[in-house]
Amino acid sequence: MGHWKVLALVLLAVALAIGPVSTALAAPPTPTPHRAKSLEVRHGAFGTVKSKDTGSFVLTTKQGDLTVYWNDKTKFRMPGNASPSALTEGDRVAVAGKWVGKDFVAKHVNILPRKPHHRHYAGVVTDYTPEVSITIEDKAGINQWTFQITTDTKIHYPAKVDSIAIGDRVTIISTRESVPGGLVAQEIVVHPRKS
Repeated sequence: MGHWKVLALVLLAVALAIGPVSTALAAPPTPTPHRAKSLEVRHGAFGTVKSKDTGSFVLTTKQGDLTVYWNDKTKFRMPGNASPSALTEGDRVAVAGKWVGKDFVAKHVNILPRKPHHRHYAGVVTDYTPEVSITIEDKAGINQWTFQITTDTKIHYPAKVDSIAIGDRVTIISTRESVPGGLVAQEIVVHPRKS
């Protein structure tokens, strides 16, 4: 084989060996931000109210924080009171609006209902006053909870049982948060008594 052909093959082998190394050492390409994810080009946003001020609130979204301004033309929609005064920190909000200069001005602010947080408490009845309160203790005897009973409390009895007695095993469904005066029983499920 001629010298030129050998030299060409050697150069080709070197180029093939070095090519992947130089590509690996090169800086990675800078990603281009996706315009749909940028808050600056959106006409709406969804998130949680971080803080509230006169005429504006800060909305925390997946893309970051957005200051939302309202005016006398902004429509508030929510269960119950439909005004800016009903807006509180922690509310989940969907906002539609437009950019006026560097300010996002809301056309519509929809405050979504908060999700109810329910918890099941299981235990043995240690104290019971019909239509007033019930106290239960967990199986280990470590935790004890007292619940208010209201006219809205539903009580589910097993067959052949029509009342709650001390020592009965029950499961009480209540909201996770306590209200003034303590926890409120929404439902009481009385388990069958052991014979």
